[in-house]
Order: sequence, then C-alpha cells, then structure tokens
Amino acid sequence: MLTLLSEFYKLAINCIGILRSDDPKLFIGSILAGLTFGALLWWGAHVWARLWNKKYSLSPVHHVLAALVLLLALGYTLTAVSLKYAASTVETKVRIWQEASNLDADLKNRLSAQLYDEIVARGTENMAGIPDPRALGPGESWSFTYQNHTETQAVIGDVYTKGALEHFEKAHPLLALILSPSVPPELIVGDIQTKSRANPGEPYQLNDGTRLLVDQMFLKMSDQIWRVVTTARVTLFVLFLLFLSIPVVLIAVAAYLDIRVHTVTKLLNV
Repeated sequence: MLTLLSEFYKLAINCIGILRSDDPKLFIGSILAGLTFGALLWWGAHVWARLWNKKYSLSPVHHVLAALVLLLALGYTLTAVSLKYAASTVETKVRIWQEASNLDADLKNRLSAQLYDEIVARGTENMAGIPDPRALGPGESWSFTYQNHTETQAVIGDVYTKGALEHFEKAHPLLALILSPSVPPELIVGDIQTKSRANPGEPYQLNDGTRLLVDQMFLKMSDQIWRVVTTARVTLFVLFLLFLSIPVVLIAVAAYLDIRVHTVTKLLNV
C-alpha cells in the first residue's frame, strides 16, 4: 500500500509540474482557488464556533488546524486539476520503462536462460550448437533461431512478455494495477508470425515482447486513466472532508464545554 501511495504521490507531483510549465494561467488559478477555498473554511471555523457559543474564540490549536485545512485545500485543488495530465504522464513513464528494460542486461540474461531451459525441456527444437546463455562470457549476446514451430513461438513470446510484465509490475506497481496489461497467447503467436514474414530469419527478442506489452497497455489506457483519475479525485475529496471533520468536531466540543464551564461558574457564585 505504501508503495502504491508513493507512486501516486510521484505521479501527482509530475502532473503538477506539467501544469505549471504547460498551463501557467491554470496553475495560478488553481492556487488562488485553493487558497480562497481554504480561507473560506478558516472563516467558516469562526462562524461554526459562534453557532455553538457566541462568546467563544478559537484557540491557537484550532487556528493551526484551520491553517492545515487551508494547505490541504490548496494541495487538493492543485492535484485534482493537474490530474488532467495523468494520461500523458503515464505514457511517458511507460515509454521510459520500455527503453530501460530493453537495455537491462540482467533482465535479458535471466529471460534468455528461462527460454533456453523451457525449449530444451519441450524438445521441439534442435538445440545442438546453441550454447546455454549462462555459459556466455561478458559482452557476448545470446540469440536463438527457431524453426517456426507454433509451440515454440508461443513459448518464446510467453517468456518475453511475461518477463517484461513482471519487470513492469516491480518497477511501476500502481501503473500495472491501473493499466492491467495482458497479452493473450494467440496475439503473441500472431505478432511473431508477422515479424517472421517481415524479417525472415530474425529471432523474436525481448524488445519485441516489451513493444507488444506496451501496445496492449495503450489500447485501453485512455479509458482506464479516466476512471482512475475520477476515482482519485473523489477519494482525495473524501479524505479532505474526513480531515476537515477533525477541527469541526473539536471546535464544536470546545465551544460547548466553554458554555458549561461558564454556567457552572455562575451557579457556584450564586
């Protein structure tokens, strides 16, 4: 949960940064709207206290809480408005991940070894002369030319796309939850066959698996992001109201107790 919250925080900060640079007028307007909203709530705290006790004045603690509400109102307004850039921010993050994963030597070596073991275990390909990827020296790259067996194609695509997906889930758990990427086996085989026809003899590699995975993410990204942004805005507003209830309750209790204190004092004096 903390990891998801941390990633959402970073996403929101990125969106606010884009809002500030790409639409400074809206950025300033959001700040003014947040400050105005917070100031009205601060003023409302005084009115609320007077409804309970006309002679009661807010304590320093109440003023501190009201100031926090003002800051939260500012933060909520900026975040809610800036999330309009969530889709472009997510797309940028996915593209950066795609480039980084394609250059990740450890990921390539791990998936190559997994692919080698699975194909050897199935026995559908002639692996004579094809070295174990784990036996290669530094700087040597491993490639596997398959004989276009449908079963082998499915294994190759499955290893690379699942490996890429696991890597993405570890790097961006929140985005993986939002985009819910999945690649059906028949789509993998079709992609491999398309590449084989376009580039005969060129093997299917990790970068092909990441490309296919990213393409699937982007197919439904707009709808998914819109739903998540709407949910995030509502959730943040509910959390803001929950925090707002703290000073509201404390002020009401303090004002009411102040009435009782004065009432008891008068009775004792009598």
